[in-house]
Amino acid sequence: ILGICLGFQLLCNSSLEGGYDEGLGLINDNIIKMDNNFGKVPHVGFNSIKIKDYNDLLKGVKDGSDFYFNHSFFLKNNNQSFVTSTCMNNNDFVSSYCKDNVYGTQFHPEKSQSNGLIIIKNFLKN
Repeated sequence: ILGICLGFQLLCNSSLEGGYDEGLGLINDNIIKMDNNFGKVPHVGFNSIKIKDYNDLLKGVKDGSDFYFNHSFFLKNNNQSFVTSTCMNNNDFVSSYCKDNVYGTQFHPEKSQSNGLIIIKNFLKN
């Protein structure tokens, strides 16, 4: 499974976007709203990621690569062992996640030009 942006958020236990809603619970964490500590909200545009753990999805992606983001909510991560990358927007937040065969990206690979194509090709290969 590859969840992108809102799809990534739906994989979690719950989200506060649009009020409290339960998610699928495939990722044991919750989605909360960004506050002013994250700089300009919503977080829109290209931003670089810091790769924490290379996996099949990130194979061939260079640390510091730019991806396109468009969101006001983020994963309040309690389990760092499944975080594969983070992004800095005044504060770090989870930009990708992998647990078993469940992948999630807060960024939009389909809007991230050549870096996004690497992600999509990697997912389709697996």
